[in-house]
Amino acid sequence: MGVDKISFEESGVTAMVFKEAVALTMSGDLTSDDVTKLSVRDVTMRRRLQSSASAAAVIARFTVDAQSIYSANQLFGELSSAVTSGAFNTVLFDRATAAGATALTGSTTRSVSRTSESSEPALSTGAIVGIAIGGAALLVIIIGLVYWIRVKNIRSRSGT
Repeated sequence: MGVDKISFEESGVTAMVFKEAVALTMSGDLTSDDVTKLSVRDVTMRRRLQSSASAAAVIARFTVDAQSIYSANQLFGELSSAVTSGAFNTVLFDRATAAGATALTGSTTRSVSRTSESSEPALSTGAIVGIAIGGAALLVIIIGLVYWIRVKNIRSRSGT
């Protein structure tokens, strides 16, 4: 994205416009409020070392946290397609111009990536500990039951 980190973070309008552009390029009733955990990392120097580009560059990380009839894969696919086709940049430019977010009016987005493939929540530490203790207890009960049955069978054969 062709905007520097300071301009992005200092302007609440810039962040809001970016969130709106993300929400508008995906299906459903998503709003800018559904785009959460937005953070920006400056990669201008790395970009300048890799090429002769002199424009500022940031990587924006965010989470889309919403109830939707669409799967996470579908929403990611739509955002990815919008970025690839240039539709995301058009929406971003239009929203930035309308809101006066001048830091974004010349920005472009080149790619989008997904950091998590799982849409299911991970188990908490407490749940993992509970499962381990429950499994161990079940194993002890099974071993005890097998032992008890064997002892009973041996006693009944010997007549005691």
